[in-house]
Amino acid sequence: MYYRGRTVPLSGGVKASFWRDRAESRSDRRGEEKKTVFRMSWSSEERDTVVQGRAPSAPFYRSRGSWVDKARTGRTEPLPERSAMGDRLDRRPAPAHRTASPGRRKIGWRALLFLALAVVVVWAKGRVTEGLQNAANLKLSQVKVTGVHYLEEGQIREAAGLPLGENMYKLNLSAAQGRVQSLGWVDRVYLERRLPRTLVVAVRERRPVALLDSFHLYGVDKAGRILPGSRMLPEEDLPLLSGVDVPADAVGTTRLANQLKPGLDFLAFLAKKDPTLAKDVSEISLEERGTLKVTFMDGVEARFGFQVTEMELKRMGAVLSDLGSKGRRAAAMDFRYMDSVFVKTRD
Repeated sequence: MYYRGRTVPLSGGVKASFWRDRAESRSDRRGEEKKTVFRMSWSSEERDTVVQGRAPSAPFYRSRGSWVDKARTGRTEPLPERSAMGDRLDRRPAPAHRTASPGRRKIGWRALLFLALAVVVVWAKGRVTEGLQNAANLKLSQVKVTGVHYLEEGQIREAAGLPLGENMYKLNLSAAQGRVQSLGWVDRVYLERRLPRTLVVAVRERRPVALLDSFHLYGVDKAGRILPGSRMLPEEDLPLLSGVDVPADAVGTTRLANQLKPGLDFLAFLAKKDPTLAKDVSEISLEERGTLKVTFMDGVEARFGFQVTEMELKRMGAVLSDLGSKGRRAAAMDFRYMDSVFVKTRD
């Protein structure tokens, strides 16, 4: 069924015909719009036409005028807008060089001013502090040394190298501490300013556990470090280690620790198991290969292997007790053989 005057179907075909007509109209409009699109390039023939003074069929468009405009019209000003695209291009602002805003300049000047003020304040503080120190007469006049026994106070002052009369706050205590620490006898050192004019150097020395006889008398600590000679060493009641050559460059180091280890281990073991017997040790000789030759205060010599056991100490005690009960005295004993003890008695 159709209405009169217009052929518009009422069935499903009506909708198809209606939307088809709209699609055809849209395609026609798109075709017309495509005709207005500007070409962004010319052919060689069109370029020659422009050069000869004749206008091409499709002029190249530039929003602000170009040599094409000059060829056609002889004008230097831009041509009027020709399309919506040209209007948008003409409205774009020309690029401008970026310059620093006044606000940024102010921030930069303020930062420079603040930096200059900080430098002035630091400089003024240093000058004021120095002036107050000089006014208070904070000059080094005394270096007090504590904690020395094997070293002398003069050695510590000489190693510290702190000049008298120097400003107390200008003393380089770190460098002075390093120089004192380099002395062989020094284990730790502390430096303290005591205003107005005194510096205290507190020293903790290394403790020797034995003496080492090698043309000179040295000390040996528990780590095997060779300690330099001291006037106090001969007065120490310490066992003597012998049979090891000490080169001059080994003093103050632990280079000979492996060679001295058997004797030091024996002393530590004996002090732990029998402190009374450990005090009776007079000398430990390392001259014989693989052998500890131990001489006691009463002159008895005992030979052990490098690995001394608690059983060997008990056997030595039993031998000495048995000889004492018989009224005899041992001259030498040898414990290097398993399950056997060789004893030499005195006449």
